[in-house]
Order: sequence, then C-alpha cells, then structure tokens
Amino acid sequence: MKSASNLMLMAALCAGLAATTVAPADAQSKSPKPTVKPWEQPGPPATPPGQPPLVPGGPARTLPMAPPQTPPQSPPPANASPVIARVAGRPITQRDYDRLAEPYFARLRGQLGEGFTGDVRKMALHNVLDELIRRELLVIEAQRSGITVSEAEIDQILMQDPFFNTDGKFDPAKLTQFKLSPQSNYQQIVPRLREVAIADKFDRQLKARLSPTPAAVREEWSKRSEQVRFQYLPITVRDISLDPEASDAEQLAYYQAHPDQFEKKARINLRYVRLPLPGEADSARAEEEKKQLAVGRELAASIEKGTPIDSLAEAYGGVNETGPFDLPATTIPALGRPEALMSQLERAHRDTAVRTLGPAVTPAAVVVAAIGDREPKRLPLFTEVRGDVKRRADAEKRRTQLEADKLAFFQAHREDFRAARAQVTRVLLRPAAVEVKDPSRSDLDRWYSRNGRELTGTAATEKLPAVNDSLRELVRARLVDEARTARTATSLTRLAGALRQNPRGIWNVARSEGAKADTLTLVKDAARDSVFPVALVDSMVGAAGRALMGTVQGPRRFGAYDVVWRIDAVDTAFTPSFDAARSRVERAFQEDRRLADETEAKGYFEQHRGDYKTKPKFIVEYVQVKNPAVDSVTVADAELRKFWQQHRGDRFRQEEQVSARHILIPTKPDAGPADVAAAKARADSLRTAILAGSNFEALAKTFSSDLGSGAKGGDLGFFNRATMVKEFSDTSFAIEPGYVSQPVKTRFGFHIIRVDAKKPEGVVPFEEARDEIFSELARARADSLGLRNARRILRQIPAVGVAAATRPAGGFKTSEPITVADPIPGIGMLPDMAADLPTLPVGQWSAKPYKEANSYILVRPTRRLPAGPADFEEVKRQAVEDMKTAKKKALVAQKT
Repeated sequence: MKSASNLMLMAALCAGLAATTVAPADAQSKSPKPTVKPWEQPGPPATPPGQPPLVPGGPARTLPMAPPQTPPQSPPPANASPVIARVAGRPITQRDYDRLAEPYFARLRGQLGEGFTGDVRKMALHNVLDELIRRELLVIEAQRSGITVSEAEIDQILMQDPFFNTDGKFDPAKLTQFKLSPQSNYQQIVPRLREVAIADKFDRQLKARLSPTPAAVREEWSKRSEQVRFQYLPITVRDISLDPEASDAEQLAYYQAHPDQFEKKARINLRYVRLPLPGEADSARAEEEKKQLAVGRELAASIEKGTPIDSLAEAYGGVNETGPFDLPATTIPALGRPEALMSQLERAHRDTAVRTLGPAVTPAAVVVAAIGDREPKRLPLFTEVRGDVKRRADAEKRRTQLEADKLAFFQAHREDFRAARAQVTRVLLRPAAVEVKDPSRSDLDRWYSRNGRELTGTAATEKLPAVNDSLRELVRARLVDEARTARTATSLTRLAGALRQNPRGIWNVARSEGAKADTLTLVKDAARDSVFPVALVDSMVGAAGRALMGTVQGPRRFGAYDVVWRIDAVDTAFTPSFDAARSRVERAFQEDRRLADETEAKGYFEQHRGDYKTKPKFIVEYVQVKNPAVDSVTVADAELRKFWQQHRGDRFRQEEQVSARHILIPTKPDAGPADVAAAKARADSLRTAILAGSNFEALAKTFSSDLGSGAKGGDLGFFNRATMVKEFSDTSFAIEPGYVSQPVKTRFGFHIIRVDAKKPEGVVPFEEARDEIFSELARARADSLGLRNARRILRQIPAVGVAAATRPAGGFKTSEPITVADPIPGIGMLPDMAADLPTLPVGQWSAKPYKEANSYILVRPTRRLPAGPADFEEVKRQAVEDMKTAKKKALVAQKT
C-alpha cells in the first residue's frame, strides 16, 4: 500500500498547491470563489490551549537536521494555521496536513469502500505526515545540492491545475494571463512553487541514480522467485513388506483383467433453484406447495427452452449447486432422496439429452434443477491409476501365493490331517410349519367348558368367567398348539419307522409329511453343521458313532427342527480334501511359520546378542486392602435427598421422553425407486392391518427387520429426542399415546410407530433417582473407608509387624521378579506404582497406598535386580521383529 499511497499523496500535494493560485481579474469574475492567498486560507479550528496539536501518533515533533542557520521566526499572523511539525526549522502546519489529507482520504474511501477501516485510516494518517516530511527533506537536500529550476519547470507544476484548462485541455493563454496579471498571487507563490519544482527534480534525479535497471530487477526476481519442481518417493522400513510384490507385467495384466475395479463412474453436477415451503406441520403447507409446484413447472419449462437458470434464479435467492457426484446415485448432495428427483436422475443417467429435473418436493422446498457439467464413465489410463493397480495386484499375488503355500504345506503333511468321517442320513421337520385344521367356534367353547378353570385359574367354588373374544383367542392358540404337537409326533414316528425299515425310500415319506431328508458327511474339526452341535458331531465320528451305526436316533429338537437320523458308516482313517481340512491346515501352517520365524530370529539374536539386555526387575511385597462392599455401607436418607436437591437442576433434569414400538420395513441404501415403492406399499398394508385390529406386537415379531426390538414386539422402551434419527424422533414426539403413525421414512427404511406413553420434561423424582444416588455416594464412602484402612495398616506395621498388621487384609504376598511394565500378580497394572517403583527405597513400604479398581495396594520393594544380558526366550518377540526389520532395510537398500 505504501508505494501506491505515496503516488496519491504526491498528486494531492501538487493539486493542493496549484489550487492556491488566484485567478486574474477576468477569470475571477467568472468564478464565485473568493480570492484567498495560500497562507491566508482558513484551516481547521485551533487546538484548545494546553493540548497537543491534532497530529497522528502524538504531539508536534521537530525532526533533528543540520541545515544552514535559519533566521528568527516572526510571530505568526492571528489567523495562521497551527504548526504540527518542523523539519530543520521549516514548519508543517495543520493546513498543509489537511490540504493533502482530505483529497487523499476521499480517494481511499472511494477505492476501498468498507475496507477503509480504522487500521487503514491510521496508516493513511502516518502516510500523509511522512509525505510532508519527505517533501521538506527533498527541498532542503535539493538546495544544499544547488539544484535549480527554470521558469518552464515551475510552469509544469501550474499546468497540472484544472483551473488552466479550457474544454478539458490545458490553455496556455490562461496561464500567461495569470502570471502577468497584477491582481493574481503568482509572485507570492513562486518561492513555494520553486521549492516544489526543485524537490521534484531532485527526487527524479535520485530515482534515476538509485533505481535498478529492468535487467537487474529481473535478475533479482529470478533469484528470489524461481522454483524447481521435482518428484520424490520416500521409502521407509514401515512401507516395505516381506511378502511378494507384483512385477510390472503382472500389474499391467491385472489392470487389463479387472477394468471394472478402476473404472471411473459417470458424474453429474446439478444447479438448482429452491422455492421455500412452510414446515410439514404448518396448515398452510398444502396450499403453498401447490403454488410453488406451479412456479416450479414454469421454471422448468423456461430452462428447457434455453433460458439460463442463473437469470431465472435471481428472484429466488440465486442458484445452488450440488457439486459433482457419482451416478447412479444413492442420494443427492444437500437434497437427500426426493423420490421424484431420484427417478428423473436415473432417467438422466441413461439419456444424456435430459436437461432438467423437477419440480420435486423436499421437506423444506420445491426444487427445480438444471443439469450442469457431466463426466462420462471412463476407464483411466494405466499410468493414472498405477498406484491403485499395484496395491490390488500385490494383494492378489500375496493371496494366491499364500493359498499355494498352504496347499503345498497340506500336501507335504497329509498324514497329519487324517480325520474320522461319518456318513449320516437325517430327516428335518419344522413343527412351526406343520399345518393343522383351525378349530371351530364350538370346538373352542367345548374346550373352554372342560379346561376353562385351569386356563383362568378359577376355583371350583367360583363361577367360570364367560367366554369372550380374548379368551377364545387363547383357547384357539392352545388347541392349535396341541394339534400341531400331536401331528408332529405322529409324523416323526412315521419318519423314524421309514428310516429304520427302508432308508432308500425316506425321501418320499419325508415329502409326504412336510419334512426334508438329506445325507451328509460329517468330519471332525471341519466346518460346523447348521443343525447338529459340535459335541454331537464329534461323538458320531468317534467310537460312539461306530457303535450306533444303523440305529435310528431321535427325535430330538435342535433349534427350530425336530430331527431323526441314522449313522450309515464311520471311517476313522479318512484323509479329507484341502478345503474340508482348511481350518486345521491354516492353524498348523501359521504355527509352522511362527516356528520358522523364531528359528531365523534366534540366529539373528546370536549375531547381535550384545544388543539385548534385560530390563531392571524388582521383587515386591504387597498387601491388597479391599474396599467394603457397597451394599454394606450406610447412607442416611437425608443425605441422599440433599444430594438430589443439589443436583436436580443438572444431573436429574429429565428431557421429554416417549415409549414407543415400531415395525421396520428395510430399504437398501442403493435401492431404486421401485424397491422403495414396494417397501412403502408393504408398510402401508401392515398399518392398515393394525388399524383393522391386528396385533401390533405379533406383526412386529413376524415382519420387523429390527431383530432386537422385533423379538420384544417392537418395544423400544423410553427414549429422548436425541436417541433416534430425526425423522423417527419428530414423529414419535408429535403423536399421542395409542396412535399408530403413517410409515415414516429414514435411512433404514420405513417405520410404523406406535407411541405407548410419554414422560414430560422435568426433574426425575427422588424415588426414581434414589438407587442411583445411593450407589454413587455409597461407592465413594466405601472407597474412603478402604483408603482409611490402608493408611491404618501402614501406621501399624512399625509397631506390630507386617504379619499382624496385614492379617485383617488377608496378609501380604511376595511377587516374582517384575519390571515396571509388568502387572502385579492377581491385581494387575498400577500405573502410579510403576512410575514410583524405580525410586522406592528397598525394604521400605511406600508412603502412599496405590489405587486399584475396588481396593488399595501397599507395596514394599525387597530386592532390585539390575539389567543384564538377556536369554533368547526373554526377548524372543523383539528378536523376531528386529530380524524382520533388518530384512526390510536390506530391501530398501536394493530399491534405492
């Protein structure tokens, strides 16, 4: 800003000086301005007595110089402007300052607008004073250097004044008339004009002498600004893998074989206009939505005809942009998943001629969108994605190499994987799927008359309650369950008989009974069977299985199935295939690799034995002083109530809560409009059934995909607004207890919500908070008692001895040698003790007990074992890591 400011100041200075000229008589008659001499121009109001002049940065200052002797100053006239600074005795007045500052500040305000802040103004104030001082210094130095100026050079300054222009151009006649007129002040201002001219001339000479040449400027700029662009690849040990890497040819082959993995999806950018809508609960929403949809249709038609969306959007707050996003899209940035937009976007993905989307309704607005930039789907060049190709190709090579190594290991150790095998025929019957006849109303009434007292718990002396719809539903469930149990038992008897008498015909019998028959091979340690538990499989393939061959087993219930089965054959010398034995092979393979690494690491350890030292170890005696049980601590009811009173405004402030049930019909994140519509239709049908009288809890157990709440009839318990996603919470808190909501769409799918109860916002009652308060205060009191007991034992040890003092706490124990990083046996890590242990005096109990979860530990180190040479077993893990690191460093050296 400094150089630009100086240019403006210079222009203002020259213009201000020229403006002090007085026109000749004929010119004065054309101008309403009075004739004023430069030193008689009115300045700002005088500074009040006793206060410093109005100069930026403080009072008037005199700049030290060594000029020729200046004659004594005569007293200033009465209307003279105050002197605000002196340069070698030459005064700078407030009028000089204002004449330069006012046009300068006006120009800055015009250029900077709101940017003309207080800080900028402060800088500008200093600039004005600096420029005035600079001009005075230039005059003084120019006079010392003997600089002279001609009359023509003085005229050049006057020629800058617009007063001497005619029709916008300089008029020499006006200047000549001004200089010759006896009524002008030309003779009075000539000395000041001469000073300005010699200062300007001297300034130009200095710049010409001191300014660098363009070539020198360019050379210096090059030194300071030229940059070197280079690429580098840091290779560290951490980045190196000991597993095989894909070669260049393998990388290219992988890229060519898997183009789908590197294909860039089509991308699109939507530019859209938002037509705001009232909130969904607003009664004016429907009418406003109709109006905005009509406006939206007009906007869409205009865009289709070629009208730029920018011009159309000005009246509606401007254009919004989604930014580029992938197609097909699961959601639209900033807009979510408006169904109308999503279906149109899917069509635009297929048809590049589509230019406009909408209007579509979102929760907050009607949206009309124009398609901006499109990026077609493309396969990048190999060089563009080589890094990703290498990562994938490396992973594929390592996977295939690992599989090959496992298979080779299996082939080399086949005898180690021999296993017992059993051939089994089994029949599965799902009782819940057995169809039975629905009992008639008379069947229900007869059963109730016989068994009603047992069902309702009515004594023989009491009158049996009259049967109603609810009781009939219970009776119906009992009759259906009894009939299904009987039918299942009959079917299982037939199936067991068929399996015993004619195993080959079991499939036809199973089909007729609604069951499923299959044969399977069970191998010990193979993958788990979907029905039989592991223990049963192990018995089938062992000696017990051989003893039961040919015998029909069951029926037994496994999960949802009743099962009968027969062991057809048992082979104890069976060698399974690699896939059948995979789990055993992988465990043995990993163990073989671990042993190989340890063997190699042991060789590395022998070569670098001096690098491995044991850490200092300590043998400690310790006592565990347990806190009293929380339920053994007494806390007065008054104390509990006082705590509740103190914290009722924060800890026990209860938000509004609702208790609700829901049925969730899920939708996938990438579901298309058809799938979403199908889920919505299913949710609508379930709500219709509920309103018609179907049991909400039963439907939730059957149809809800939220397995946790579905098993409880959809029950979610009480929750506050922040617990659930916004759409779910908004609906739950908006409806009244007993009401079943319309299907509510969230990112999980469609929810049918029934609110069962509500709790208003307020304070949790004392009785509800009592147990929580007691638990907190009792735990704190128990901790205090435990600490007090630990400190008492510490005080008693010197008087009665360790054994007697620690007997109430269970006595003391002695540890094996441990490092500071090891846990205390039976207790665990004590970070505070680990930090103190190296400095604790041997043979002395620590002055403070160390806090453990529910106890305090007293510690006394009895022996300190210094660091020394380590055995391989002590540092085996570190040696393995060091061996691998050394191999990686060797690979880094090869790559560089």
